[in-house]
Amino acid sequence: MSGDRERAEPSSALALPLVLAVPVFAAYVLSAAPPATVRRGVTFVNPYPTRRELLRVVGGDATLVATLNASGGEHVVELRDGDVYGWRERSRKRPRPIEESVTLRGGDARDVYVLGDALGGDATFKNGSPRTVTATHRSGNASNASRLLPNETAVFRVRSGDFVDWATDELRHRTVVDYAGHGGHVFEGTGALFDLCASATPASRPLRRTSFLEDGAKRKVEVLSEAPYVAFLPDWTTADDCDALRKAAEEAELHDAVVSGQRTSVRRSRNAMLEWDAADPGSVVNRLAARAHAFARRTARLDVDAGPHAEPLNFIRYAEAGEYRAHCDGVCRRYPYKRGGRVATMIHYCTAPGGGGATVFPNAGLKVAPRARGALFFAYKDPDTGLMDHGSTEHGGCLVTNGTKEITTVWMREDLSAKHPWRGYYDAGIT
Repeated sequence: MSGDRERAEPSSALALPLVLAVPVFAAYVLSAAPPATVRRGVTFVNPYPTRRELLRVVGGDATLVATLNASGGEHVVELRDGDVYGWRERSRKRPRPIEESVTLRGGDARDVYVLGDALGGDATFKNGSPRTVTATHRSGNASNASRLLPNETAVFRVRSGDFVDWATDELRHRTVVDYAGHGGHVFEGTGALFDLCASATPASRPLRRTSFLEDGAKRKVEVLSEAPYVAFLPDWTTADDCDALRKAAEEAELHDAVVSGQRTSVRRSRNAMLEWDAADPGSVVNRLAARAHAFARRTARLDVDAGPHAEPLNFIRYAEAGEYRAHCDGVCRRYPYKRGGRVATMIHYCTAPGGGGATVFPNAGLKVAPRARGALFFAYKDPDTGLMDHGSTEHGGCLVTNGTKEITTVWMREDLSAKHPWRGYYDAGIT
């Protein structure tokens, strides 16, 4: 029970006089009552990889307010002038000492406090590459650079959201700081991914060029690899298509991209899922999904079909220093295909950045420069053997060094239907 006392209802004989009296009484209350006080909340966010206890400190006593989950857990408290809050790492044994505290000061209080950011913490960054690099710590509008020889280290005082950029003759990598004092970072700067992403490395040349007719229009295809099948399609979309995709994504609200449900520095971008539009069969989402699936059937002999049962399109925006490190869209070990799994991908390039942003396949030695209104297709299931690719379609989105890159991705799965839509397979862990 809530504890509220029951109030006696007026009898029917008194109901009409009471109703008639309400307007006069209400007018009196509205004119005489003081303005309502709007209560303001303050959010505490835990960026650390372990849980933190949020405490209210009064004198020498600390009272537990909430336990904040790791990597983004948050709690809202009411702003009261002079209140002191502290935090400490959660321990099942003896309580640990308070790491830091903050005093809330009325109108000067921030809306959000990220634990540890007031003081920051020293962190070590090491150049593990064989060449001299410049490591630049960026925090807001401030920056601090150190030139590091191989195996040399730099110590920067960092807060959550700070960056450390690693550059030789060009920006090669960006380290994202997840929490105050987040250190132990090593810049490797070597390997196929770095070599392919370098601006000096040219885009791969097609093995052959071909074309086909689509609704009476001639479509060009630049085949970059036969096994696995990788092809670039110039002028696959139009500027109007991309405008419509961008508008749909903004209406759906762009969010920080995740990997397996978690935010991660492996992937730095913002995205929005674009669902099949049953109310508008001619929508840009439906059209591009249907064309991508038709191309997969035609060229890669895959049994895929677009529709409300298929996986949504994913609009992705990479700002400067955005990237997606090497990964596989589906299974890229030589395993037998699993029913309902992804078998192919088509990436539509809507906005090409001024620098960087190539799509590279480190194990295949392929580099595809983003060209506006073009599309990149690659399949990772062998239709003859039923086996998945053995790592050749592992790919990454290189660091954007200038401007913005916008793409829309179509992931295609086999064995989908209205009875067996993509979501059921995805929830069962089948990618």
